[in-house]
Amino acid sequence: MQQKISSGSVLTIAILFFIIGIGISLEGLPVIAVASKGKIVTMQVAKKESYYKGKSYSYNFQLVYNNKLYKIGTSKKFYQIHEIGDDIEVKYLDGMSSIVFPGQTTIYYKILIAVFFILSAAAAFIYFKCKRWMDCLDRYASTPAPKKRRR
Repeated sequence: MQQKISSGSVLTIAILFFIIGIGISLEGLPVIAVASKGKIVTMQVAKKESYYKGKSYSYNFQLVYNNKLYKIGTSKKFYQIHEIGDDIEVKYLDGMSSIVFPGQTTIYYKILIAVFFILSAAAAFIYFKCKRWMDCLDRYASTPAPKKRRR
């Protein structure tokens, strides 16, 4: 016997995907803006931080620019090469707290934002289009596949 999922569950899933999409957007959109519109500036390493996070280490720099501190994550190799007081080029945009390395890709954020909003829209569509969505899916899934020809 197939378990039926209520339309309220589908709406909950749509809302959950939407909230996750907003959360990712709040983190990702400033990074995307800095990467696309920012200018390259030289910042000085003020502090090096590394800590164990789950199964691996996380490496971060605190950089100083115009007497303000900015935090940026980096690779282990880059972290080991640079010392406190070194100058590092990064992309910076006035009024933003995010900084990125020149050439850093933001496709990860763009894909995540798109996926969660598409999933949210799909779940909302299913909720509003088919109140009993399992019956709606059964209707489309029960269409038999075309038979193969025998040779």
